[in-house]
Amino acid sequence: MSTKSESEPVVKKVSPRQWLRLVLAYLLIPLMLLICAWDLSWRQAWVYSVLILSAGIGGRIWAEQRPPGLTAERKNIENIQKAKAWDKVLAPLMAVSISYPMVMVSGLDHRYNGSPEFPLWLSVIGFTLITFG
Repeated sequence: MSTKSESEPVVKKVSPRQWLRLVLAYLLIPLMLLICAWDLSWRQAWVYSVLILSAGIGGRIWAEQRPPGLTAERKNIENIQKAKAWDKVLAPLMAVSISYPMVMVSGLDHRYNGSPEFPLWLSVIGFTLITFG
């Protein structure tokens, strides 16, 4: 029987707690969209929510396998503690300053009829671009 040599690196896995935090972060996006819109029958919001959840979580699952352990290494607390002070502040701010305000404005725009209804063909093109993006 062969044993692992000491020179082979041990592949770290993302912890269940990290997966839970990831799923909750991605669930906040559609939740905020639907709360701001205050309309559970808004089909485009549901399609967008499914796309964001599948791309975010599915993309993370895919990234975990290429190369294995990379995402766990990037979330390693020792690496985070060694980061520069401004990185510790700017990284989370950049993460929330892009997606959350966008969905909040979109939801409020839908709620208060700020924009005209988009034609179906334009919505299909938009969702296609999101899918391949």
